[in-house]
Amino acid sequence: MENKIKDNKVARTIFEYVGILFGTFLTALAANMFMIPNKLAPGGFSGLATVLYYVTGLPVGTVTFVFSVATQLISLKVLGKSVGLKSFVCTLAYGVLVDVMAGVIPPFSDDVLLASIFAGVLYGVGMGVLYRMGGSGGGTDLLARMLHKATKRLTLSTWIMCIDFCVVLFAGIAFKNISIMLYSIIVLFLYTQVMDFVIAGNNYAKAANIVSDKSPEICERIRTDLNKSATIFHAYGAYSGQSKDVVYCIVYRNQIAKLKSIIYEIDPNAFVTLADTQEVLGAGFKNFNE
Repeated sequence: MENKIKDNKVARTIFEYVGILFGTFLTALAANMFMIPNKLAPGGFSGLATVLYYVTGLPVGTVTFVFSVATQLISLKVLGKSVGLKSFVCTLAYGVLVDVMAGVIPPFSDDVLLASIFAGVLYGVGMGVLYRMGGSGGGTDLLARMLHKATKRLTLSTWIMCIDFCVVLFAGIAFKNISIMLYSIIVLFLYTQVMDFVIAGNNYAKAANIVSDKSPEICERIRTDLNKSATIFHAYGAYSGQSKDVVYCIVYRNQIAKLKSIIYEIDPNAFVTLADTQEVLGAGFKNFNE
């Protein structure tokens, strides 16, 4: 069904916006249930807005929306392009949902550690869904892009990390509580890990390089037993001085044990390296439009 949706542009657009709203709902839920009641500020404009809420009483959603829109407008001049309708929808939906849900969702503040863990997981799932559907927080990531363009001395990811750390540090100073700062770091770490997992999906795979004198036989078994293809590279051993064939293939994690068994059965003297892959696109794995 999902593939049929992706083949229809109108249905795909609707599907993406529904996904964006769902992801935004999860992030707003995490903010209201776990983060705001426990003064957790794991970076971003939402974290900054949480601190200002306790200092000034201004609503978190409204402050986040104002900061994000202001950054988007400035980025139009600095970056020279629009951040897109999806980013604005994310920003607006988050601002509205956080403020509307504030008086409806019961806060969880009995255990700050549990709140930090569940906040990180729930917020990470929401952000992962949001990004998979083509959305964007439209806030500090844009600020990081502008700083990166202005300086070029630090990478984009480093700028994002610096901004988030500044917000976390500001929260610790404002609340005069180092524990809050440490709990916020836990949330930040968890949500980035969960977000990466959701974005990559459940098709984490391994890349295998197999040096063997029996490469054709190994390739055939990979094709028949694992239903995967492989590529053979011709190589030259620096130490042995002999020509060797290297088999390169991508398999799912749950196929690794079977792959090892195949290799050992055919050539116990084969040399094998395995590496994690972040994402695999193409035949047998994810489509490019997913």
